[in-house]
Amino acid sequence: MNFLKAVEIAEKSKKIVGKQFKGGIIDEIIIRPTDPKMCKEFEKEYICSLNAQTSIVPYMESDVDIAVVIDKERIRKDGCFIYISLYDLKDTFDVVE
Repeated sequence: MNFLKAVEIAEKSKKIVGKQFKGGIIDEIIIRPTDPKMCKEFEKEYICSLNAQTSIVPYMESDVDIAVVIDKERIRKDGCFIYISLYDLKDTFDVVE
């Protein structure tokens, strides 16, 4: 999907931030590139900065997906970046499409 559509969906889905999912807390909704190589670069930048908005800037013209970050504090604490596609949560939460 394009970046503007992803922003719209992410904004409408913010109500799930703070909810529990499989023993963790959904801390953030992020937009990330779908291309595996670009996604890997995005993840490196995000893990260093913990800022999804600045990390996605180089990929705003690319095809993107929406994900939720679970237990964000574990990135720095344990080196563990846990995320799942927003669409994989459709059965658990009222996710906007």
